[in-house]
Amino acid sequence: MQARGVIERKAVVSYSLPPKPNLDYLRKQAKALLKDHKQRKPEVCSVLRTLSCFATATDDEILKDFITLGDMQFALAMAYGFSHWAELMSQADLMANGDSQERQRQRVVLPDHQAGDFGRSWDMPLRASCCLLKNRGIDLSFDKALVLSGEAFGFCHASHWQRTGYLAAPTNPVANLLDAHGFTSTFLHAGPTGPFRHSKSAEDIAAHTNRVLDCIRAEINNGRGVLAAGTEADCGGMSIIVGYEHDRHWFCHIGEGRPYRWVPMRGVAEGAVDEDMGLIDGRCRGSVTPGCVGGWQAYPIVMVGDRNHDQQPDIAVWKLALRRAVNLHTASSFHRSNWGGVDYHFGAQAYRSLAGELETLCYPDDAKGPFEASGPEPANGWYDMSMLRCQFDHLAVGRLAASQVLIDQAERAPHAEHSCLRQAARHYCDLAERAAQARQSLDERGLDHVLGDSDACAALAGSVRQMAADDDAAIALLGALI
Repeated sequence: MQARGVIERKAVVSYSLPPKPNLDYLRKQAKALLKDHKQRKPEVCSVLRTLSCFATATDDEILKDFITLGDMQFALAMAYGFSHWAELMSQADLMANGDSQERQRQRVVLPDHQAGDFGRSWDMPLRASCCLLKNRGIDLSFDKALVLSGEAFGFCHASHWQRTGYLAAPTNPVANLLDAHGFTSTFLHAGPTGPFRHSKSAEDIAAHTNRVLDCIRAEINNGRGVLAAGTEADCGGMSIIVGYEHDRHWFCHIGEGRPYRWVPMRGVAEGAVDEDMGLIDGRCRGSVTPGCVGGWQAYPIVMVGDRNHDQQPDIAVWKLALRRAVNLHTASSFHRSNWGGVDYHFGAQAYRSLAGELETLCYPDDAKGPFEASGPEPANGWYDMSMLRCQFDHLAVGRLAASQVLIDQAERAPHAEHSCLRQAARHYCDLAERAAQARQSLDERGLDHVLGDSDACAALAGSVRQMAADDDAAIALLGALI
């Protein structure tokens, strides 16, 4: 779907659920509306205008655009007064079936699990992991989680300002955090979604999906929640699955600040979001599969096993975290051939790449292209400069956490290490402050105003180079310790 210019607002339809909704009717209604759109019937436009991207679009613009089943489900849910399709289906099921004894007999659910708010940014997988660990008896500060996972030390800049750079990391933060606390983990990820779908038959995908669903059910039977991405409303969310139903592919989730909620498994169950996909698909951060640094993955499910009570001593975990900080700062760039061909730069190289692009930026002309793809696919997500906010947020939050944890660690460290740790902490604190100021400038003055002002843009580039110097100095000190 594409954003639309401002024109006269058109009519928007609204619906109300009956006292006993029929879930199959809602499912067929979405498919019928999608068919109407393909047949260019103007009546469907009043439903699609519930979406912000079509709010002021003409019938002709809407009917010419490409619409998926997920888009239509989203629009129909909005027309019924819900924020997304999974919420509509969940409420309709509750109204139709209530808490009947028959429905309860079909359910297996883990009790007393606390929900958390995971957000939708670079730190979402880590926040979800912390919530899962808390429900397994490990209550740790988010600052410490950032350090142990490597997220406190990471930084990425994508060529062409590609918008999914926030997913890229040359490590697996979730696995790092779980390993630091002695938990075994199994990642069911089958690789990037597109290549997986294109290389498998429908029968093979169906069999693979059933195996994954059986694994999730088995974990819950063993009393363990399952970390999952893309299983509810869209590919961008994360949750912890804590329950399932025997007679259909409905699962119970916690997360997004909400407690227990039953929804059909996205991409798989009848009536689910994108039910025609036949598989689970979600966004993942970091190297969750070989040859990958982040992006869309088929079956983004993490099963966290039992805790190894013979885990590494704290000093070994701490040294590993410092070694990871050095490795992340010196990590090589990664090239992906899809999305038009994109290079992801990490650590020291990321600072240099970002500063150089800011120094030569001619905004807004550069944001218009050219979109000359170097790979087999057309450019996707290029020149989304709003990612600057996410980058500076990551630096501000991550490096401040690094500073605070290093200070705490310095108090317990041998005298020979005390000074190095405190100096490194000071550099990270300065870096975090510069990043926070850069983010504040973008928020207060506006992205367009800052990037459109050559002097402001040059000053921002200079600040990035100062951040790079702070990071270089901190890493040199940490490297001396390991």
